[in-house]
Amino acid sequence: MFFKFNIILQHYNMLKNYTQYLNLFFLFILILITGKLFSQAQFSTSSKRFLFEIERTLNNKSNKTTNVSHNIIDEYGLYSKNGTYYVGAMLLVQPKKFNSNDLKQYKISNFHKIGDVVTVRVPIQNFRELINCKGLLLIDIGDPLSPFLNQSIINTRTDSVHWGLGGLDRPYTGKGVIIAVIDWGFDYTHPIFYDSTLTRNRIVRAWDQNKLSGPSPSEYGFGTEYKSFEELQNAKSDTMYHFGNISHGTHVGGIAGGAGAGKKYMGIAPESSLIFISLRRDATSLLDAFSYIKDYAESVKMPFVVNMSFGSHLGPHDGSSLENRGIDSMSGPGRIFVGSAGNNGDANFHLKHDFPKNGDTLKTIVNFTSVPEYFGQTLSMWGSKNSNFAVRFKLIGPNNLIIHTSSFYNSKDELVLTDVSTFNSNDSLIIRITATKSFVTNGKPNIRAEVRNTSNYRVLLEAISDSCLLHIWNNVRLTRRYTNWGVALSSAFPKASAGNTMYGLGEPSGVGKSVITVASHLSDRFLPNGSIQVGNLSGFSSRGPTVDERRKPDISGPGQNVISSVSSFDPSNTTPDDNVVFEGKTYPFMSYSGTSMSGPTVAGIVALLLELNPTLSQTQIKEILKLSRRLDSRTGIIGDTGSLSWGAGKVNALNAMLLAKNYPFLTDFPNSEIIVFPNPSQKEIKIWANDYSECQIFDITGKNCGTFKLLSQTTNVINISHFFNGLYFIKFTNNYKTEVKRFIKY
Repeated sequence: MFFKFNIILQHYNMLKNYTQYLNLFFLFILILITGKLFSQAQFSTSSKRFLFEIERTLNNKSNKTTNVSHNIIDEYGLYSKNGTYYVGAMLLVQPKKFNSNDLKQYKISNFHKIGDVVTVRVPIQNFRELINCKGLLLIDIGDPLSPFLNQSIINTRTDSVHWGLGGLDRPYTGKGVIIAVIDWGFDYTHPIFYDSTLTRNRIVRAWDQNKLSGPSPSEYGFGTEYKSFEELQNAKSDTMYHFGNISHGTHVGGIAGGAGAGKKYMGIAPESSLIFISLRRDATSLLDAFSYIKDYAESVKMPFVVNMSFGSHLGPHDGSSLENRGIDSMSGPGRIFVGSAGNNGDANFHLKHDFPKNGDTLKTIVNFTSVPEYFGQTLSMWGSKNSNFAVRFKLIGPNNLIIHTSSFYNSKDELVLTDVSTFNSNDSLIIRITATKSFVTNGKPNIRAEVRNTSNYRVLLEAISDSCLLHIWNNVRLTRRYTNWGVALSSAFPKASAGNTMYGLGEPSGVGKSVITVASHLSDRFLPNGSIQVGNLSGFSSRGPTVDERRKPDISGPGQNVISSVSSFDPSNTTPDDNVVFEGKTYPFMSYSGTSMSGPTVAGIVALLLELNPTLSQTQIKEILKLSRRLDSRTGIIGDTGSLSWGAGKVNALNAMLLAKNYPFLTDFPNSEIIVFPNPSQKEIKIWANDYSECQIFDITGKNCGTFKLLSQTTNVINISHFFNGLYFIKFTNNYKTEVKRFIKY
């Protein structure tokens, strides 16, 4: 009996040990699998929606990869090569773990690295497999970009810079500096892009990313590059931009660097060298454009400024997108990026809600509009770091009767789906949801909802969370593309919240940490009686701040009713404001409005600054522009932190050049006990400075404007009403130290 029991016990122990080993084995396998899962890259919201759409196409046996619909081709910027469609992607990589050779198995067509961001072109059927590549953190096709739609020279005081007046040692016109315009709608033959003698075309390079016939830039493998005058003349213009204005780039380029073509519409930097890049609209192509510009500029040893008059409202609006990371990596001395703020200053398309810890419900009515090729509205929603939220939609009938309620869509569920609800056999509500639990670069949840409503019922959005700071933007969605056109969110329902114009700056140009963001105002006008009509802020100019609460925009430039060159190949230019005849052909000029126009004004001024000092960095130029600003009765008093509408104020090219001439200049001591107020001031300044018995005031040219005695333990008043408007320095000196303060007279 004992023997049998012992045998049974031995078997039991063996089985027990076997079970333990088996458990350990499965635990080991689970750890391996879990590690594999958690080591995989994340698909961004845009990438997940693309996968959903393209795999639905490829899984349809009647559809081959060569038969992808035009809607998908246009929406995602696909291009065909040897019978295969490619999509651009940006990869956020871990440099120590990532090996570019690992990409070869996915048949990548090109490869470029900007900091920790890599741009590639990958066959659409291999796109999902990218997630298995080692060392990747994020795969993002990015968000598509759209453009933001005579007296600017005088208004910005650029005329004095061109003539070398006002204390400058010589004229400055942008010579030796590259202005790169990334846009659409270029007329390469327009005489505005010649020199002032109309004998030399100043376009040194052009890259039409949308023209796939080639020859392409050797390192990029797509688009068509033009290097010579003959190539530009034969091409005549870039590929027609079928999503809208096909003169936008010509107008923008004329503002930044046009030489006038014998007319009065001279640009800001008329002797600059020009690079024109016709963008494919996808973010990957944008980063490739940056690399292309940098490579050429380095080859000719010239500084450059990039103008970006376009944007999107799909991203996080906090400067953490891969596009902005690329700009941050590339920005540096002589490498400057300027962007337009956007045109949603008059649209209540944004909503911010802070959910308490015990939970809450946000309600808002989603307004719709009607435009050609209209699908509906895109609601881009971003929560705060390490939070989650859920949304649902309701159809509201007469007397606020609820007709239909959708399911809740939660950010933590990583959803990619399309819900279709039909009513009365004809009316429908289509909701396309793409959700991300935690975006790699900022840890924030994101839900993108594309909503189409064919009924007469109103659409109510409800959002819930137990702790989250939520931002929502409502923009028009066309059948083949997203737009940056804001549409209001309203309170026309019990306990619903209305939208506002805050946080309205577009991505990447409006929110970038390494971008000079430009608002728009109307130029001052000289009336027949000799008086000046001071220009207002443009109603369309988008307001700040950024979602991470940085104060933007940075500065304001003229962007309303600006006359500049437009394309002679644009059939819509039937009633131009003016014309010029060049070599037997008529070239038009027209008036446009938008921050698309104010951005290149400032980009041109940056080119003037780089001509004076090619080593100036983004931070230095931004500081110079802010300190040299112009204030008036329309801007009002703007403190050092800036305005969420105007930025620092109106850009002043002459003051900026004078200030840059003496850069680096003395700045405030951080622990100073000197107080100067009010600042800015119009009539007088008050000074409290116990350690000093006198001070000297200098203008930005270094001219001594006076020496003033100071009394201790009291407020000293100095009359500045007779000073010219601008920036001044106050120098305080005693036996053992010198301190400098600055103030602005307006």
